[in-house]
Amino acid sequence: MSERIFMTDYVYALPGLPGQYEIAKAMDGHEAVFDNNSESPFFGKLDFPEELLALIRKQDLKSMREDALAAGICSWLLMNRLDIDKDELISLPLFVATGVVIEKLFARKPKVLKYFNQALMMESTVDKNNRLSRILPPLLALETLTNAAETYAAQYGGMAGENTTFGGCSLGGFYSLKEGFDQIISGNIGRAVVGAVNLSGINSYRTFSPFFQSVDHWHESPCAVFMILESESNLKARAGLNAFELTKLEAIPTIPSLFEPQEKTFRDSILNSSSSSSLVFSGAFTDKAYELDYRACTATSSNSFSWYPSYGNLGSASVLMNLLGATHFIDTKKAETVECLDRDPYGRISKVRLKKYQL
Repeated sequence: MSERIFMTDYVYALPGLPGQYEIAKAMDGHEAVFDNNSESPFFGKLDFPEELLALIRKQDLKSMREDALAAGICSWLLMNRLDIDKDELISLPLFVATGVVIEKLFARKPKVLKYFNQALMMESTVDKNNRLSRILPPLLALETLTNAAETYAAQYGGMAGENTTFGGCSLGGFYSLKEGFDQIISGNIGRAVVGAVNLSGINSYRTFSPFFQSVDHWHESPCAVFMILESESNLKARAGLNAFELTKLEAIPTIPSLFEPQEKTFRDSILNSSSSSSLVFSGAFTDKAYELDYRACTATSSNSFSWYPSYGNLGSASVLMNLLGATHFIDTKKAETVECLDRDPYGRISKVRLKKYQL
């Protein structure tokens, strides 16, 4: 009989809710962070209080993007909740999904164009190179590292085992989850840390908006979420009780078109194949897309939920945040099992099923 895998703990950060351990705070009574009537793109912002910022070294803060900062803080908070000895920490693996990682470059665009135009007017190659070198800030490499969030999560959480970064959209979150799942199934480890961060922002919008027919009322927010996956044998050995079983992980194979924008929705066949009475869904970046998804999902299950009305799209963090939403359904006895559906910007769909731990 194969090993059963469980989600046993988590920490997340959303706009207005930094470093939280209880998902009910995000689901119950939290007002939307954006104006639903706004036609321009909206991107939320993570603000951490001083006591959490104090966890981060000042020299690291100079080069940290918002997603990397959130990863470092959430990783530290999560690992300080756990009773893990140093020997296990050394071999504890970490798998992190990340989104579009360019943040501060856009703010430097006017200066970059100014220096570039000046360089074009120069005849000397040496002068051109000197002028162009001034465009590049000294911390540029650190600010644009694809694996920055994973690096800082490992640094502040202390995990020193195998690690990988997946990206750069929501399907990356599914792959990080599945990698942790598969590593435990292999029998080499009893626990794994899985995380996802979404930076959001104008560069994310410019990357993904060309793949949609309509971009009116575009909403997206930054987010960070880190969780522990654990084997049943490990869970029993430490007498753990608060756990949720991952019973199904499936990526629906599709070949996306990179040249023809199209409205993307959950197909009826995918919704009808769900055996759960409750759904948590994500994928919409716009109000129109969300309305289509909402109608399709509620027609299948009246007990459906999405983070979109409050936070917009959560990008690479969507899959893991959907799991947190599912735990709330289960804890409040609204469902025994919950199907989590996500659609990435290219139309690729993933499904994860969660149910309450039973001995």
